[in-house]
Amino acid sequence: MKFTRFAFSALAYNVAVILWGAWVRITGSGAGCGAHWPMCNGSILPRTDSTQTLIEYSHRLTSGITLIVGCILLTWAWRIWGRSHRVTRAAGITLFFLLAEAALGAGLVLFELVADNDSVARAVVVALHLGNTFSLLGFGALAAWWSWQPGPARRPRHPEYTPLLWTALGGLFFIGMTGAITALGDTLFPIDALSDGPILERVLRDLSPTEHFLIRLRIIHPFTATTVGVLLLFVGGFLRAKVADPRVRNWALVVLVCTLSEVLGGYLNVALGAPGWMQIVHLAMAEALWIATIILMATTVSIESAPQDQPGGV
Repeated sequence: MKFTRFAFSALAYNVAVILWGAWVRITGSGAGCGAHWPMCNGSILPRTDSTQTLIEYSHRLTSGITLIVGCILLTWAWRIWGRSHRVTRAAGITLFFLLAEAALGAGLVLFELVADNDSVARAVVVALHLGNTFSLLGFGALAAWWSWQPGPARRPRHPEYTPLLWTALGGLFFIGMTGAITALGDTLFPIDALSDGPILERVLRDLSPTEHFLIRLRIIHPFTATTVGVLLLFVGGFLRAKVADPRVRNWALVVLVCTLSEVLGGYLNVALGAPGWMQIVHLAMAEALWIATIILMATTVSIESAPQDQPGGV
């Protein structure tokens, strides 16, 4: 189906733009356009040799394209299924979070919560930014997934697993926000894995009350991520054992693989001192795990639909 292919392509593009946004933070390029938005250093098309300006400006351009793509997704869904269908609603909510993402990005720039800013306000906005990012990816994934079987709602499947899956999603959402704060701390207060001593020694030093709050908060994410990782492994294994539907079993396996990869990648990130490239890999794996868990929930607690009710020519 053309719409489904477009929706999954839009989701992949949003993931790429988000990863590029993380690179903006890692390279300290958030102030590359000064405290100007949507202009860049007072110009629509800046002329500069500054790498930081080019990185920030390219991120703004690619982010602007996501809004165009979001509008196309919503308009297309509306034309096929109408205003009240779940695919259209998911596309509309995705566009809402894309607009919120742009507003949060503008706020970071206009209030100069970029570059070397290490304030509490920046930590809060960065966490909100990540939460918004997960939200737009989640609803974008639902729009794509539901368009695959877009018939009207008839009856829920396996509603008894809803609380378990919501707990897993809530845990993922929380560790994503703590991870954003940890990544900010790693960027502003980088670690030299070769000269800063063993991991345990680094952790004890980070907990000193004389350290900056972003350094002291670094310990929260690994522990919460490990706890949620164990929960996700249980959820994946439990669903594979309890649900006969091969679609659920397959997506549960994807979640299991993504969880193991993410936990191992997180510990590798800590061991290496959180280099920029590893932060990008870690974030990419987190987004893959989030999307896989969203689709697992949509598949497990989905709404069955009659094949004859599906529109043609999608």
